[in-house]
Amino acid sequence: MNKLFLAIYFSTNIYAATGLVKALEIPLLSEPNDNGPILQTKRLGEKIHIHDNSLESDTDYFLTLTRDGREAYVNKKFVKIVRKNLLELENNIAYPNDPTDYRLDEPMPESYPFKIYSHNKAIIGFDYGQGTINTYEYSDQVKREQYNPTIALDMRYLRNPSFDKTDRVYYGFHFGGQTERNEIQVSENVFSKESHLKISIGPSFLYTFYRRNDFEIDFNVDASFTYQRSFVSQERVSTDESEEREFSGTYISMRTGVSFIHRRIFDSPDLDFYHGPQLTINSPYSLNSSTSAQIEELWPSDSFAVQADFALSYGLGFTVRY
Repeated sequence: MNKLFLAIYFSTNIYAATGLVKALEIPLLSEPNDNGPILQTKRLGEKIHIHDNSLESDTDYFLTLTRDGREAYVNKKFVKIVRKNLLELENNIAYPNDPTDYRLDEPMPESYPFKIYSHNKAIIGFDYGQGTINTYEYSDQVKREQYNPTIALDMRYLRNPSFDKTDRVYYGFHFGGQTERNEIQVSENVFSKESHLKISIGPSFLYTFYRRNDFEIDFNVDASFTYQRSFVSQERVSTDESEEREFSGTYISMRTGVSFIHRRIFDSPDLDFYHGPQLTINSPYSLNSSTSAQIEELWPSDSFAVQADFALSYGLGFTVRY
């Protein structure tokens, strides 16, 4: 019993200073840093005992005690030291712009919650993929073909329907452009270069089938109405003759793919990064020229047909939620 009284006596003398809590709710930490485990919390106006040696310390924390007698640390900015001076009665101890005050004013405003999300997405990205076989139908049997990779710009505007309470279904439209360049050796004497520009627009559908706090997997389906403009340039080396003609046409295509979404990049809650594979299926179509040929033997036809084909690509870009 005597030992217990001695322990109480020494602890009360060592923790002789008194402090008042001047924030709504503050933690008593097991370590002198804000990331330490919380041992206890104190409310506005409560008294706490402060260790004398920590009053003049260079750290940002006072040494104190919890209810069960364990040592703990409290941030100095949340504590007012009481020095038993009558002038202190005239001071307001409340912490200005209290960061621990989570209370909301009442009555609640009619516009609560303060930020209303419209559940829209704006997506912009680039696709890098394999070239498609859509060359002009040359008169001679082609000796060599080189189909270079394609680069496409993809932009989508999507919104979430009101019936979807899980925020997984999105629909809207997409717009984009794609460039291709092919190099053809028609014969020992004739070489050709083809440049293709495709502009697409159409409806877009997206569904999120896997979701975690910082990661999602989306499935998308897009239908496209595509306008293609192609320039075919042929050169006959032996006579140093060349001619370029323009061809154009339209067709329908479908695209489907999977996107891996990395949420909240750059510490922004509304900006995501995505990447993933895409498969595009094109319907058969034909391209026609509005001008007649000058070197007729190089141009067996004023149009050429393109068979149905498919192309694989890999896309990456950013999603903005608003």
